[in-house]
Amino acid sequence: MDRTWVEFPARHPLLMDLSWLVPWAVLCVFTSGGEDGMPAALPAELAVCAGLLVPLLWRRRFPMAVFAVVAGVTLIQIYLRWPILLANLGACVALFGVANRCSLAKSLVAAGVALVGQWLWVVRYPDSDTGPMAGSTAVLVLLLWLGGRFLQAKRQGTMALRESLVLAEEARQREARYAAVRERMELARELHDTVAHNVSVMILQAEAVRQQPALAVRAMDVIASAGRAALADMRSLVGTLSEEPPVPWSALVADAVEAVERSGLKVHAEVDGRPCDARWAEVYPVVREGLTNALKYAGPGAQVRLVIHFGTERTEVSVEDDGGGSPLPMPPGGHGLAGLQERVLAGGGTFSAGPGESRGYRVVATMPREPDGR
Repeated sequence: MDRTWVEFPARHPLLMDLSWLVPWAVLCVFTSGGEDGMPAALPAELAVCAGLLVPLLWRRRFPMAVFAVVAGVTLIQIYLRWPILLANLGACVALFGVANRCSLAKSLVAAGVALVGQWLWVVRYPDSDTGPMAGSTAVLVLLLWLGGRFLQAKRQGTMALRESLVLAEEARQREARYAAVRERMELARELHDTVAHNVSVMILQAEAVRQQPALAVRAMDVIASAGRAALADMRSLVGTLSEEPPVPWSALVADAVEAVERSGLKVHAEVDGRPCDARWAEVYPVVREGLTNALKYAGPGAQVRLVIHFGTERTEVSVEDDGGGSPLPMPPGGHGLAGLQERVLAGGGTFSAGPGESRGYRVVATMPREPDGR
């Protein structure tokens, strides 16, 4: 079915009301007054019909006012003892509108007025045949009131459901935006951590060549090796994003250690416990940033002690240098340790960085074991 036709009643309520009110008004005119069915109704009866039917066009916007007008016209009709008309059913429509669109208190008042009006009609016309209809009319009033209240409750429930769906969709979109931001930040951090280590090695070697040109051949080898390591790290990151098999994390840790050793650091590594690739993935950022920090600020020739302990409940990594190297000038800035601290704390671990037991620097990170770690 065409959606336009389905939505037509809601978009054009006045036209829908006219489509049944106009035939009803014509029928009321032909059934009033004249005995032969011709439209010879008295002007007063036509005025009553207009007073009962025309206000119904505004029953959606002003349901209580429309009911008051229709009830007032009906009470005047009862007081003047005019005969009952087909248009008097407009009071039922007005009552239904109040029950459907007004509060419970107002709808109860309208129902009470309708029942009182019915009783007055019976009292004013004791000799007519409206007396036996009093019971059925009261049932009709009750059914109209209940029907209006039911439709109002259904409409409010639909609106509440629609609002809850809109809120849920907005929350989903907001969470999707936040997730995208978090993913971009994580990707930026991964790119920084992946590239910064090897770029630092290249810069240090270039500075060493500037100060000691005789080391050019060895420095070029180290720079080329660092470049290849950077490319390998980038491929591993891209492989992770594209769900391709990445390079084992243990191999990346070994490459990071080998790269700084070629740059002049002397690394003494100690590993104990039962590692798995998932736990090596936790270790790699700490080892990489700790060694990069030692290479920057302790310099070639420094002694570095790397301790990795894979416990049953947590993994601990310690990178400490003795400060005995020859540091080279490095460009200012960098957020390596700050980003590492944020990463470790976000995973529920602990992090510390500061002067070591000797005159060097020490970086220590403790991370809880992942549920699937062994």
